[in-house]
Amino acid sequence: MKRRMLLLMATIVFGAVVMAGCSEKDSKDETKEVTIGVQDTDISAIVADNKGYFDKVFKEENINAKVKLVMFDAGPAIMEAFSANSLDFGCLGDQPCISAIATGCPAEIIGTYRTQKTGTAVIANRNSKIEKVEDLKGKKIGLTLGSNAEHLLNIVLEDAGLTQKDVEIVALEQADMLSVLQTGDIDAAAVWEPRISQSKDYAFRLADGKGTYDKNGKQIKQVEYKYFCNPFAANTAFTSENKEITTAVLKALEMGAKYTDENTEDAINIMADYTGVDANVASASVNCEDRDVKITDEKIAAFKATVEFLISSNQFDTSSDDCVIKSADDITKYINTSYYDAIK
Repeated sequence: MKRRMLLLMATIVFGAVVMAGCSEKDSKDETKEVTIGVQDTDISAIVADNKGYFDKVFKEENINAKVKLVMFDAGPAIMEAFSANSLDFGCLGDQPCISAIATGCPAEIIGTYRTQKTGTAVIANRNSKIEKVEDLKGKKIGLTLGSNAEHLLNIVLEDAGLTQKDVEIVALEQADMLSVLQTGDIDAAAVWEPRISQSKDYAFRLADGKGTYDKNGKQIKQVEYKYFCNPFAANTAFTSENKEITTAVLKALEMGAKYTDENTEDAINIMADYTGVDANVASASVNCEDRDVKITDEKIAAFKATVEFLISSNQFDTSSDDCVIKSADDITKYINTSYYDAIK
């Protein structure tokens, strides 16, 4: 009896070990899906996916993972997906990214995918009787609240002695902006490419990060309004458990940026095919930007400037215990360069 009992126990233990081994093997063999949120002009990520760079780097690093791109209309929705833990990485503007981090979103900035000064602008309907920024007073302006375009609009208004209280803000998603502007239901809009180029038949660039313009495109005022620095953000719930994958994703993103720099026309066609945006229109966005992934001191200064704007415009309450960014310097706590530094 005792011998039989020992044999039975040994069998049970052996079976448990075998099952555990199978479980570990199954887990290791399972392909991990990595999701990246993109918008319609995020060319580096789109090209990296199209050229197979994510798969290439994963294979080289012996990582069993697969990237899936998820299209979004604007940055705030990407950060909402972070908060819901339904997205691992995201390409977006610094304002929605920093705003979300400040209020507890599990995110960090691990690189950048775009910097530019003219790819975001305030545009005006040619029939709106707007000739200069001061003419925006009392006018209806379309705005995607919480986006980078809001920061530009505020800077431009302030320089003209105005605030959002002097205009009528109409909250709109970028996808709806141009149709409403074209019908005249709004007089102006704060948008980014490709919408600036798509609207050129009925609207004109009133202001961008480098100054203000007249209806004929002549620059009226040259001033450095804003250096747009778009972060490549990562969900810390993902990165804390997947450091190697995070580094690999960043490496592939950089490969996509390099390919775009060296084969711009082909990269534009790749993006146009993926997003449905006309290639000629898409080129306006691609040719006005820098795609360097590395975070530099200049980029950190740009992030700090955005924090200062958000605090000064009361976009988050620094007196609240729930707010983790209370000064411009605090954003550096959420900038993580270790993944880029680990790229081989």
